[in-house]
Amino acid sequence: MTTASSDGPSAPAAEIDRRFLALAIDRLLGWGLMVGIGAASWFFLIDAGQTVVGWVVVVLGVLLVGLLFAVLTGLRGLTPGKALLGLRVVHHGTGTPIGIGPAIMRSLIVAA
Repeated sequence: MTTASSDGPSAPAAEIDRRFLALAIDRLLGWGLMVGIGAASWFFLIDAGQTVVGWVVVVLGVLLVGLLFAVLTGLRGLTPGKALLGLRVVHHGTGTPIGIGPAIMRSLIVAA
């Protein structure tokens, strides 16, 4: 699996600076969503005495954001950062998106 700048299986790997910038954009967006979930949980649940429910919502929200990014990568080969920079994650042999399972594994290993 490689990150390529086009759909074909023979496309070259993207430059490291574009990959890093896409990762930074994705992290800012993902962390922003996570902070929003945490703040809403704090305001509506934890501060109102629903501490356990609030923390469960926070943990599930973080997992959901990570899963969302993995599913986007698996089905479309894109995350918001990659889309902005014209990058895609494709299977090295076929040039198609890598699928949800490999994308989840990639997210766990690369954290992207």
